[in-house]
Amino acid sequence: MRFPIDISVLRFTVVGSPEPTGGAGKWWRVRLGVAGRGFDQIVRVSVPGNPCLEPGTPVAVDGLALMTWERSGGYGSALRARAIASLRDAAPAECS
Repeated sequence: MRFPIDISVLRFTVVGSPEPTGGAGKWWRVRLGVAGRGFDQIVRVSVPGNPCLEPGTPVAVDGLALMTWERSGGYGSALRARAIASLRDAAPAECS
């Protein structure tokens, strides 16, 4: 199942370099600091493609949702977004 998340009162900052999650580089995991109204947490969000972000970058997160899954032997949840982009006015970073 997919549960959309209202992020209107949250601020996001990259706290770790994006890492591929497998599957030929289609999905990348980004550690984000999340803050707002008495909330301060670090979370991991998966996003399609390498967002090319540096730690310390403030970002906008598009389409954040909690995804639940179940397969033989277990179940769990993960955060996914359609996109994560820098809020800085600079051009996008070059990915290597």
